Amino acid sequence: MNTTYFSGRLEKPELCWSPVRARRVLGSYQERYDRLIISKVFDTPQVPEFVLDYLMFHELLHKFLGIGRREDGKRCMHGKEFRSIEKQFQAV
Repeated sequence: MNTTYFSGRLEKPELCWSPVRARRVLGSYQERYDRLIISKVFDTPQVPEFVLDYLMFHELLHKFLGIGRREDGKRCMHGKEFRSIEKQFQAV
């Protein structure tokens, strides 16, 4: 993901499964700890690889762009720039 979408510019974050099988929060990136977490619900051989690829890409995009802000100063995690870059993902 890093090489394909970010030209290898990102340092590798800590990668881990969530401690629970969350079905609502599929993944997250913790900027403070440079940690990318994927829900344990995806920790099964039945999950296609492109699903994990997309989740990793999505969370690495948060690392790449940092925390976005709206004009009123509130956090905006999936703003216009995020969605535009996210559309570049291609399942292999």
